[in-house]
Amino acid sequence: MQKAKEERENRVYRKVIILCILVIFFYTILYTYLGITLLSLNNALSFVVLLIIYEDIHSPKYKKAISLLVQLSAIYNITCAIFVFGWGYGFELFLLAFIAISCLFTTKNQYIKFTIIFFQITFYLTLYLMFKDAPKEYGGELFKNIIYIINFSALAFGFLLLHNDLNIIGAINILNLEKEKESYKDIAKYDFLTGLYTRLPMMNIINEILKNLESGKTNSVCIALCDLDNFKNINDTYGHAFGDKVLSTASASLKSSFSKYGTISRWGGEEFLAILENQEIDHAKSIIERARQNIESLKIDNIRITATFGAVYLENPQTNLRLDEIIKNVDELLYVGKNSGKNRLVFKKI
Repeated sequence: MQKAKEERENRVYRKVIILCILVIFFYTILYTYLGITLLSLNNALSFVVLLIIYEDIHSPKYKKAISLLVQLSAIYNITCAIFVFGWGYGFELFLLAFIAISCLFTTKNQYIKFTIIFFQITFYLTLYLMFKDAPKEYGGELFKNIIYIINFSALAFGFLLLHNDLNIIGAINILNLEKEKESYKDIAKYDFLTGLYTRLPMMNIINEILKNLESGKTNSVCIALCDLDNFKNINDTYGHAFGDKVLSTASASLKSSFSKYGTISRWGGEEFLAILENQEIDHAKSIIERARQNIESLKIDNIRITATFGAVYLENPQTNLRLDEIIKNVDELLYVGKNSGKNRLVFKKI
């Protein structure tokens, strides 16, 4: 998608250069006819430069420099024309066009984009205040109206020519923003270290399952909380890098133990929470006990790891189930296990 956006932007820049060449060529002839030497020389130089860089517009190496050169050259020529002719001949419309185009293109740093647009608007207003009442130096009111119509027509033709490409670029920008939003949602959904669900999405999953239990769609629910034993001592003794290794290894073991039967998440710190749905009470208990044994069998750099589990089991339709109360019960069972020597499962049906 990014490649398609770049191709469209390149096409827009290429068309803009062609339009600039045509407009500059026309005004070079007009200025020469009117005997305005400064504007004739400026436009002639810009015409030659645009012809030279036309074929290089697709070069990624020079794209930004060429784009900046084209814009500065156009703004310089437009400003010179306003200085000579004054305000109201339609040259100022080209400045508005540059502001509009700047709004359509995205940059990695949006502050730079808004700064550029701010200065463009400021520059436009400054020229307006300076030349809005300036006397006409060339031609009368008819000449002024003709030049204005020519400039307006050139811009209208340009936007019609670029309309399709600009719409596609805008659509791609919207799609990219939506894609970024989804990416941010995924980042918030999963824990970066373990790859497991974080607390919020896990709470949503549990609440949905509890609703099913209340309505009778689900026969039983078992919620288990796991806490790695002596994890603070492990961090303090072996360092946080080793602590992270313990967390990622333990989480992989827990995922292997629970993923076939339910959902596992990182609840916070060294705590993990799992939910099992539609399991017989003895089977649910054996699943959690096997998970505990799998943790106990781990040896990370010859360091033995253990974990304590607290679990509650609920079955049959129940009403007024509150997640915070259930988690509180699970947490109390976990601490019973901690106070009873750790590395064990404390299981209760409620």
